[in-house]
Amino acid sequence: MIGILFPCFRIFYSDCAKRIIEAISRIDQIRCALPRAEGNIVNALDLDYSRIDVKVYWQSPSACLADLAKDVSLVILVTKGRTERSGLLFAKIIIEHSDINVPCIQLECNKQVFVEWIPLINNDILKSIEVLDFKRIPIPRFRESFWHKDGRDFRKIRAVSINDSLIIEGLKIGKVVEDNVVLICEGGYIKEIKGVDINKQGFQELPGIGKIDICKVKIHSKPIT
Repeated sequence: MIGILFPCFRIFYSDCAKRIIEAISRIDQIRCALPRAEGNIVNALDLDYSRIDVKVYWQSPSACLADLAKDVSLVILVTKGRTERSGLLFAKIIIEHSDINVPCIQLECNKQVFVEWIPLINNDILKSIEVLDFKRIPIPRFRESFWHKDGRDFRKIRAVSINDSLIIEGLKIGKVVEDNVVLICEGGYIKEIKGVDINKQGFQELPGIGKIDICKVKIHSKPIT
């Protein structure tokens, strides 16, 4: 069985998800996993469900990937970042946090590229991906995002764009105004955020989440509408 994880429902706004599911299901049974109650999206597609199992997870994408990898011989991570770079970085974080050891491929639909994060041997899979017009690229390299200096911990947030809303553990912290966004933490608490026009109320609520591990605290961004 092959597992396919869709960590964000935005991918279903195009026909990319359907094309991927159709192509891979011709090779083997597949399990489509979604980390929230979006299973109805997959079920609503015009597909042959005799070879497709849909499973919804109420967990983080990395936890979903870890669970999925227990029952399949290969996992495919399907993303659609606002840029190719942000999609690749998102996948890197998910895969690293999941600690899986089965073959893993990412299909980034923004620019139609794919990456073998954990290589596989099955040429049928690779041929199916190439027929979908995805271009193979090497594993991307990102500079270290965490460092420690003068008693403080730093984390550079890379997968953000100017005018995004920065969200930390569900709290809207402010508006991204620079490409260089850095969290500065001391004693387990965030003391400063560079590159963000701070929402004072959201920032004042941060201590309420308690001490954090700057490497693991959940941070994401989304366009301001």
